[in-house]
Amino acid sequence: MKNETPGPSAPPDETLATRLMDALKPLVRNNQAEIMALTAELDLTLSQGRILLELSKAEEDLANTDIATRITLSVAATTRAVDALYRSGLVTRREDEADRRIKRIGLTNQGRAIISAIMEIKRRSVERFIAALSSDERTALDAAVNTIATLTATRWPADPDTSMSSFREPRA
Repeated sequence: MKNETPGPSAPPDETLATRLMDALKPLVRNNQAEIMALTAELDLTLSQGRILLELSKAEEDLANTDIATRITLSVAATTRAVDALYRSGLVTRREDEADRRIKRIGLTNQGRAIISAIMEIKRRSVERFIAALSSDERTALDAAVNTIATLTATRWPADPDTSMSSFREPRA
């Protein structure tokens, strides 16, 4: 239950959500072709790309079961994808120090370079968008970004791997 009811001029939540998603779609789609070309060139599957991304966000090497949970894939399918990434030299695999039955998976320098290349593609895409804006439009965008950053910092889970169900309602 929300602590606050929208004012008379506030749009319904679902309308605002749709408008925000629609507004961001061009920024996301603008770089998808370039990212897909890079992953195709590297012969990466979607699951393998998701694994690399999750490993890049992790503070330590992850077990296959942890990776599977984060990307919502079966452990068997995750293991197959990790094996392919290992053979390609994109991830490391080592025994867990506490339990030798568990294999810990981490990124190699080559794996980190792929994630960096993808992030660079995304950054350049957004920079092209911003470069096309007038000074007033950049100022308005800056204010909107600040608002979104503040709202997500105060109401969104601190752990980016936490599900939407953990969204924090505003405090009274």
